[in-house]
Order: sequence, then structure tokens, then C-alpha cells
Amino acid sequence: MKKLKYLIDILLISILLFSIIGVPIIVYSLNNKNDDMVKASASIKLPDVPSGEFIILINESMHEDTLDKWEAFFRNDEDNIVVIFEDIKCIYATGDEQAKVLAKRYQAYLPENQMEISNINPILLVSKVENRYLDIAIFSKEMADYLELKENIKGVKRILIKGDNNEKN
Repeated sequence: MKKLKYLIDILLISILLFSIIGVPIIVYSLNNKNDDMVKASASIKLPDVPSGEFIILINESMHEDTLDKWEAFFRNDEDNIVVIFEDIKCIYATGDEQAKVLAKRYQAYLPENQMEISNINPILLVSKVENRYLDIAIFSKEMADYLELKENIKGVKRILIKGDNNEKN
């Protein structure tokens, strides 16, 4: 009878130890295999590069120390790109979908929350640009031509970007 009691005790302790130690190990092993698949699919998908020409305007007074760095960033000049510790606010005209796609593409290259994107009325945007009440503005060439955006605005750096290929201006 004592042997049977010891056997039952050993069986219960074995089941209890398996529940405490074995089950978590098995569950962890199964979840760890799924983590490898999740890690492989966790890369950021960049928006497509929109076609056409774009105008990027940078307020020089707001970026005196980093203007060259931001210009290199927007031109995708890989030889001169460095880490920029500065938050920016990028605006584009409502209805300028190509500019929106390009802005989102640039935003994806930067750390989260470093580039805030917003859209405003096109006429108001032109007024803000001409009076230098902007940080960064992106226009598609078509929208800039339609709005008759001035070529040279004092205190505003103008960068012309052409589709996949960058063209210096």
C-alpha cells in the first residue's frame, strides 16, 4: 500500500513539474519559431517614388546650421547624408497627391515623428511660402506651375527633384 502511495505521489509531482516547467518551454519554443517569420516581414515598405518633377522649399532661417544636410537628404545624396537631430514640419497643397506620396516617402526614411506632414489650402500655402511662414514645403511641378509659385523667394532654398533621378538646381 505504501508503495502505491509513493508511486501516486511521484506521478503527481511529475505532472506538476511538467506543468510548471515543461509546458512553458514548449509554448516558448513554438512562439519563437513564429517570431522568426514576424521579424522577416517587419521591414518598412517605402512608398513608390512618384514620377515627375518636384520642388522642395526650405526656410533658410529655420535651418541655418543644417541647410546643407537637409538638401543632401532631399536630393538623396548618399555621399553627404548624415544624421540630422532636428524635427521638421513638411506641408503640401491639398489635392497635390504626388507631393503627398513624396513627403510620405521622405518621412519613412527618418526616425518616427521627426517629420510631421500636413496639407493646407494651395492658395494659403503659396502665401505662407512667399512670406517665409514655412519649414519645408513640397510641390509637384504641375501644382507649382498652376499656382504660379515664384522662382526665387528670398530666404527660401529651392530644390528641384526629378522622379528617381535627382537634378541639382
